[in-house]
Amino acid sequence: MTQRPGRLRALHDDVREALSELELELDSLAQDGWLAPGELARAAAGSEPLLMRAAPPEGKAAERRTPSPRPLWWIRSDGGPELEAVPMRGGTKLSLRAIGLRLERRAELCCDAPKCDVERVVGQLWLDVGEGESFLLAEVQGDEGDLTAVGEAGRALAARLSVDAKGLPEPGATLAPDGPALDARRLCRWSLRREGEHFVLRDHARLGPREAVPREIAILIAMALVFAGSWYATWASYVAERYTTAAIAGATALVMTFFVLTMAQILRHSLAFRGDNEALMWMARDQLVVAPWHDRDGAIDVGTAGRYGASISLAELASIELVPLSSGRALRCDTAHGLIDLGVLEDEEQAERWLAALRRLVKATAHDGRARGAKSSGRSPAAPALALMMLLLGCTP
Repeated sequence: MTQRPGRLRALHDDVREALSELELELDSLAQDGWLAPGELARAAAGSEPLLMRAAPPEGKAAERRTPSPRPLWWIRSDGGPELEAVPMRGGTKLSLRAIGLRLERRAELCCDAPKCDVERVVGQLWLDVGEGESFLLAEVQGDEGDLTAVGEAGRALAARLSVDAKGLPEPGATLAPDGPALDARRLCRWSLRREGEHFVLRDHARLGPREAVPREIAILIAMALVFAGSWYATWASYVAERYTTAAIAGATALVMTFFVLTMAQILRHSLAFRGDNEALMWMARDQLVVAPWHDRDGAIDVGTAGRYGASISLAELASIELVPLSSGRALRCDTAHGLIDLGVLEDEEQAERWLAALRRLVKATAHDGRARGAKSSGRSPAAPALALMMLLLGCTP
């Protein structure tokens, strides 16, 4: 999984233009309630201009799909209910007025294990800016204690915006530090949002199948030349009554016809993709799918498979670690099925923040081992003993 500097520069240029509408710079500190809700709470309690990344309400989902992703927004607050907002990659600036905050809760099953009846709480912090209009500022899954950071963010924002907040939990213990806030340059690269019932990690510096269009065009042209040459050789050999040569050339031409048609379909699919980002993985209900399949708008196919294979139970995920590369820092999953890279980020501080967020997400979405029907890890402690027994019996796997 390689970095593409040109795509990253294009993303930064778009974000720089969007932030200029809010009279902010690309290196302005920005807050994301999914990445670090505690840091959002601390920043909201301050007096400096507050830049938040928010999500609009979801649309309707098609069968076996998550809702199509909608553009994220930057929201600027200087104190008081007056706000300014602009799409993350640029667009029309809106002047908004905050009228309230609300924390919505709902209970969901821990996982799909038949005997598991444990419920997890999903909390969403919404900013209401008009009749039926709202932005999602933060979201968390876990138990009631996990809502503390989002509740504190809601309390601080309510005081800052001079609005009422509904549904907030009682003040909890002092929040542990999330670490230093990222600037917009580094924050804009990835986003983590709940789409339907799935937490989806997206890379905004990648364009999904459209990135492969130049390579696929070059391959198609090369195939088309061989295709045309093969059919010409077939015709010329037949006219010259060299039937053996004509048969060989004809067989080659038929194979190349199949290849050209297949490559044309692949290119058509890539050109039809309308998304402006790429889904790196989804996580939900004790499952992890890396490089999930998606439709032309970027909506995730919620089937339990991705381009790297079937879904992985989180019991089979040993760890997520940072691995230094020449191009940055890779977030690598060590699983019972091997090593899988989620993506590559530019610098260590940026990667560490996302690493912490993904580790929290694993804890929040994994099957509760204390529940009935607990799943066993793919790396069972009995595995070495079983392997030794097989060796002594003369068995080989």
